[in-house]
Amino acid sequence: MLFSHQRWHSLWVDGVYNYYTGDGSLNTIQSTRIQLWIVQPVQARMLSGPSEGTPGTMWISDGEYYAENDNAAQSMPDFSQTTFSPPITFSDTIYTHPLDGMIGTPFTAMVFPNGLAQRPGFYNIVGEDPIIGRRAVILEWSREEGVVIDRFWIDAQTGVVLRWLNFSKPGGQAVSSEMFATSILIDPNLPDQAFQLGSDIPEAFASGSTDIP
Repeated sequence: MLFSHQRWHSLWVDGVYNYYTGDGSLNTIQSTRIQLWIVQPVQARMLSGPSEGTPGTMWISDGEYYAENDNAAQSMPDFSQTTFSPPITFSDTIYTHPLDGMIGTPFTAMVFPNGLAQRPGFYNIVGEDPIIGRRAVILEWSREEGVVIDRFWIDAQTGVVLRWLNFSKPGGQAVSSEMFATSILIDPNLPDQAFQLGSDIPEAFASGSTDIP
């Protein structure tokens, strides 16, 4: 997870982020669909909106400039142009990938799990479980040993998180949120059009990695 970004160059993912009531019933409070096109180091496109609706937010970086929705383009910060090297020891400071936090969706923490890997605590591999056709390792994280807060399904090839459960009551089984990929492509050839600034928010989500609505 810490060096996941070194195991792939380009990525496309279609996924869902669900908030639940946290009482164990898995009743959904909010469900958001996210699509990401990324070419490292800092080209990216993000669409998000209601799972059963249309996109309401778009974020694009062409590598030099970025823009959200119809706002004016801004220069990418200097730190995004340097090689990202996460620390290999735990500390109180978490160093995340430049795109994690800039794009504006928690889903980037799954694509760039470097920050998750830096958290002090206990990490335990508890099994394997294939997901969306990919071999995945199940990893649990706890602040205190035996008190599970997060459960991850980690892609065995890249270290990208394919599914993430967060428990509202640590150590229990009441899930408060869940993020999961419904489709993912590792190192696809993504069209340059995906990263062109100045386009309007599309009226529909993309049907695939090369569909730029």
